[in-house]
Amino acid sequence: EEHAGADLSIHQISPRQAKVGLVGNACNIEISIGKKTSLHKHAVPLFVYVVSGEMIVDYGNKGKRTFKAGAAYVEAIEWRHIAQAVGNQPAKIIGVYLG
Repeated sequence: EEHAGADLSIHQISPRQAKVGLVGNACNIEISIGKKTSLHKHAVPLFVYVVSGEMIVDYGNKGKRTFKAGAAYVEAIEWRHIAQAVGNQPAKIIGVYLG
């Protein structure tokens, strides 16, 4: 996935580090304070756990949702959206692609 122009870091987690019983790729994702991802979509399910911080995900005409530390959800599939870190710290999430 490409997130050009965003202050975004993505680090792969090896299967040994992830310790999950799911098939897929896990990664640590950090969005800097006030920054946002580019408009993007996911072709496969993406499980998201917000480790710290807060973010707003804008789904266009489907509305916006706010996710805070401790939230877990499955991201929209094949629906363009933008995530933005809000508050006073970066949004740190763990993402697991389930496909």
